[in-house]
This record gives sequence, C-alpha cells and structure tokens, in this order.
Amino acid sequence: MTKKTKTANTGNDHINETARDYAKKNIREVKAAQENFLEAMSQAQAQFLQSAGMSTPSDGNDFNDKALNYMKTNMETGFELATKLVDATDVSEAVELQNEYVRKQLETYTEQAQELSDLIITTPKDKS
Repeated sequence: MTKKTKTANTGNDHINETARDYAKKNIREVKAAQENFLEAMSQAQAQFLQSAGMSTPSDGNDFNDKALNYMKTNMETGFELATKLVDATDVSEAVELQNEYVRKQLETYTEQAQELSDLIITTPKDKS
C-alpha cells in the first residue's frame, strides 16, 4: 500500500509541478503583453501631449507620467503576487500572501493618490 500511495503522490507532485510551470508561463506571457500595451500607451500619450502643445512638466506631463508609472508599478506588484501564489504550498500560505499584498497595496494606493492630488493642486491651471 505504501508504494501505491507513494506512486500516487509522485504522480500528483508531477501534475502539481506541471500546473505550476503552466501558470508561471501564463503569468510571463500576460506580463509581456501588458508591458507591450503600456509601452504603446506611453508612446500614444507622448504623441498626444506633443500634438496638444503640452511639452513642459508644468503642462501636465508630471501628472500623466507619475500616473502611468504608478500603474506600471501596481501591475508589477500584482504579477509578483501571482508568481508567489503559484509557488504557495498550501491555502494558509496563499491567504497570508494575499493579506500582505492587500495591506501593502492599500498603503501604496493611499500614498499614490496623495501624490497625484498634490500634483493637481500645484499644477498651474492658467498660462495667462
């Protein structure tokens, strides 16, 4: 009986490892696609601002650049969490990782919102 159980576990271990490898591959592919999307969005934003004659930081580029960088950072953090969750060995570890992520992201979102708010308040509205 022990051999059958051991064989079954080995089979399950192989299936689990295959599933983890597949999940990691999917995370890498989605991350690459997201990076391409963000790069295209960044280029489109730069072209729009240039065509609108907004080429100085006081014209709003600081806000747009910071918001785009925050989006990239937050997405990267999400991909890091996904990778950690794939490697989690049990549900309690996954829950702990998720709780830590949520706590840190709430702090991060609060800081980011404050910084963006400060930029809006300090950005000149009128060039007269």
